[in-house]
Amino acid sequence: MKSEMKKAKTKKHKEYLSIMLIPHSQDRVRVIKISSFYLKVSLLLVTLLIFISGLIVLNIKLSGQKKSLESNIEDISRLNIEQKNMINDKANAIKSLEEREKAINAKINQFTEKYKDMAEKYLSDGSGSKTSRSGDRTERTFVDDISILKNSLDELIDESSHQNEDISGLSKIDEKLKKYISTIPTLWPASGRVSSKFGEREDPFNFSERFHAGIDIAADYGSDINAAAEGTVITAGTLPGYGKAVIVSHGHGLRTLYGHISSAVAKEGQKVKKGQLIARVGSTGRSTGPHLHFEVRINDTPVDPLKYLDKK
Repeated sequence: MKSEMKKAKTKKHKEYLSIMLIPHSQDRVRVIKISSFYLKVSLLLVTLLIFISGLIVLNIKLSGQKKSLESNIEDISRLNIEQKNMINDKANAIKSLEEREKAINAKINQFTEKYKDMAEKYLSDGSGSKTSRSGDRTERTFVDDISILKNSLDELIDESSHQNEDISGLSKIDEKLKKYISTIPTLWPASGRVSSKFGEREDPFNFSERFHAGIDIAADYGSDINAAAEGTVITAGTLPGYGKAVIVSHGHGLRTLYGHISSAVAKEGQKVKKGQLIARVGSTGRSTGPHLHFEVRINDTPVDPLKYLDKK
């Protein structure tokens, strides 16, 4: 009986944990007894609290990483859309360039054919050699055709320059056309109204019908007279009936005459540009007042200047 009580007492002592508090002073020693059950429960609760806190911290960290990943995914998605749009833009640009290149090539072919037709129609005979200025060249349609051809070439060169195309061949043709157009008398030599046209008219001196080999342009005395086309001055002096006059040769049998001038500015043998000042308006020779008598001659045959001059 005593043995059993001793075992129970020993077991009871083992259920407590004693903590002794020994002060430095002379106060009595304090003993704190903690039940082992409560201690275990407390340790378990502390461990659980630490575990839960760890889970919360981990969850917060994972949540941050998730948001970061979602943000990265959005950035990548946006970047992919931008790259896709950029690729589409580049594809459209390439397609546009290809279409422009086809259009330019088509225009080049058109121009080449038109230029060949013009060359065959106006610039060469059956053997391929250049002809003199005659036949259809006396018509304004020739000048209009040349102008249309030149305008087409200007548009083509301008469009090609934006595409960095090799247009050296076109540039040579352009120079030829510019040179040729510059020798066609399309520029009005003086400012004023046409007071007398080409052809049969009543002579102002004897009132009989007489052929008028040019046109008369009423203008103020001393006003400018400009070359209707590029050429070389072959006469700068006095001519019967015309008084003081200037004659310019434009090549291929084409000449222009400027009569009744007050004075010549250009000299014989001088090369003049289209629009260059060559004389002053006067009333010399067989004239009734200040005006310019202007003639266009092909192989010394007068033709109507209005078929050449630009339309006002």
